[in-house]
Amino acid sequence: MRRLHAMLNYAGYLRATPLLEPNEEGLDRIIDTNLGGVFFGCQAAAPALQRSGAEPSSIGGR
Repeated sequence: MRRLHAMLNYAGYLRATPLLEPNEEGLDRIIDTNLGGVFFGCQAAAPALQRSGAEPSSIGGR
């Protein structure tokens, strides 16, 4: 049986726009990708990581 031992969130989206030209659609895309992607990726991987006995950590080890 294969087990998941680690999960790496290594993706992001950035769109450079002038600060005084607000663009809610652009901001929503950045937040959905950068925050939502990490959250939902971790949520999907959590059950398999728990079954394999993996401990949560970060690059900083905290």
